[in-house]
Amino acid sequence: IASPTAIVHIKAGTATASTAPLKFNSGPLLAVTEAGSVEFLTDNIYFTQTTSTTRQAVAFWSKKALTLGIGVTTFSALNNSVIVLTGDAAANVVATITGGIAGQHVTLQFVDALVTITDNDTHTANTTSLAGNFVSTANDTLTLEFDGTSWYEVARSIN
Repeated sequence: IASPTAIVHIKAGTATASTAPLKFNSGPLLAVTEAGSVEFLTDNIYFTQTTSTTRQAVAFWSKKALTLGIGVTTFSALNNSVIVLTGDAAANVVATITGGIAGQHVTLQFVDALVTITDNDTHTANTTSLAGNFVSTANDTLTLEFDGTSWYEVARSIN
């Protein structure tokens, strides 16, 4: 860069492999957080804020379609804000949703009447706390929020 305009000025990458302007290797998170640090572990990027040096996950969400197999009782919400769910012909009763990050909201869109999300209400790892079991029909939605331990119902729409 001939004329940098910042203390750290990173040049642009190219379309060629191995020329990204910035790259992180996955590794363990710091045992003690440090304000301003950026860390990368598996599929998540973290930033530690100055106030109370709390580590926060950097959110990047996408939409995915997911067909549940025979007897599937759990699925992952990792890096997703919308999951379009199709159940198995034998029907699926989902008891847990893994891969959540504290503060994450996910909307489940149902393709059919073959999925039930159970109201566990124990507030244990990856369980759901709902207004009651959610039995899907085509085009229904269920929006959940993850508190770092379990999922809580935010809204449901029976369409």
